[in-house]
Amino acid sequence: MVDMLLTTREEEILLAVIASYIESGEPVGSTTIYKHFRLGIKPARIRSILNKLEDNGWLRQIHTSGGRVPTDKAYEHFVRCELENIVTVKPNTFITRTVKSLLIGNQEQFVEDLSEHINLLTFAYNISDNNFTVAGLSELVADFEEAEASFFKELVINFEELPDQVRTLAPKLNVDNNGPNVLIGTKNPFMLNEELSSIFDYISLDNGVALIGIVGPKRMNYKNSLEVFISLKTLLN
Repeated sequence: MVDMLLTTREEEILLAVIASYIESGEPVGSTTIYKHFRLGIKPARIRSILNKLEDNGWLRQIHTSGGRVPTDKAYEHFVRCELENIVTVKPNTFITRTVKSLLIGNQEQFVEDLSEHINLLTFAYNISDNNFTVAGLSELVADFEEAEASFFKELVINFEELPDQVRTLAPKLNVDNNGPNVLIGTKNPFMLNEELSSIFDYISLDNGVALIGIVGPKRMNYKNSLEVFISLKTLLN
């Protein structure tokens, strides 16, 4: 998917930067792109394109002499590309078994199993009976082990406020009915922190409608998480 503001070559390099950063967590430079992605162009040309992508708001530099990291705008484009590339998803044995927990009313087991499977904070809120369940704070904290103490303090406060946030937002979220929905950084309405992203969707159950969501770092494995949500909706709807 080529954004109207990106050339094909610029998009190739942008997606390479994002993929590399998601995998390593390290800022990405032209040498990394040249060595690990066979794009057929020299480092000097890659550097030129990286400079342009930064000027146009797709990338940013944490340190003047270092590599680049994606902006929220870049992550949003990356997610759109991932969704377009996921044609069909066949639910695996784990997802099928996990969904059974939800169908028999064991929402807590469903959330715990899903959180453990994707290594992200996971929540479910059944709007009909006001039942809220969350698991995976330790998984979320582990993704930010290098962060400062103030970050973790804010994270814990946000976690404690999550049940009320979800109950307030669930009836009025502006969503894509074809889902799943992805909100990144400052647009993420759950656990308000610019370093987090959320993926969520509404699932129809026999006893009402549930909002299922995950919260994780912006550099989460979007492909894996999106496929999980698509599998859930395939089985339940």
